[in-house]
Amino acid sequence: MKEELNLNIEIQDVSLDQMFEQYEQKFKALADKIRLQIMNLLTQNGSMCVCDLSPFMNMAQSKLSLKDPVRY
Repeated sequence: MKEELNLNIEIQDVSLDQMFEQYEQKFKALADKIRLQIMNLLTQNGSMCVCDLSPFMNMAQSKLSLKDPVRY
């Protein structure tokens, strides 16, 4: 007895406009000098908490948390 394998692949229709909006959000996150400095520190040192980043950036933890690149 032969069994049929039914594979339904859902194709997501993403318009160019939606795609450009996603790229815009990502590039905005990268277009900030402080975020770039944070990403550089994280690349060099690996995972760091805000309390460890704060002295490197000369910023209060609360202000630095708002610049978190992971949020974007």
